[in-house]
Amino acid sequence: MLTLIKKDLKYLFCNPFSLAVISVLNLVPAIAFAIFLKISQTQRAYAGFENIVSLMVLFFAAAIPIVSVLLVCRDKKLGTDEFLFSMPVSRATVTLSKIFSLIIFFTLPTVIIAVFPIVFKSFGAVNMLHAYTALILLEAFEIFVIS
Repeated sequence: MLTLIKKDLKYLFCNPFSLAVISVLNLVPAIAFAIFLKISQTQRAYAGFENIVSLMVLFFAAAIPIVSVLLVCRDKKLGTDEFLFSMPVSRATVTLSKIFSLIIFFTLPTVIIAVFPIVFKSFGAVNMLHAYTALILLEAFEIFVIS
């Protein structure tokens, strides 16, 4: 199973499209928070990082199925799916390896986004408890959508 996870992760991290997805998933919260900070300075409103994370749910809900289909279609295109099923590996093992590789792949943007509240704290007020609770819930949402 570990070999299958490595194979899928190697493909995901070498594919330009999936790297573009990760880049967008990391740029969106930074840009959105900069806009919220500008609004909060002019209107004296609170720009909560948890609001940015709730916006990220939409992007993850769109990106996860796209990358999942990309991963499965690659196996179909290369014919490795027939090879996998002819090996003494159960279908459950193949499915779980794909799920674990997608969880690892989509955890990376969440870990990078987890640094943002610390950086944004120097630019404005950030409620750390709310920010990290929202990030934990975002990760739970990702795992739910992937599975």
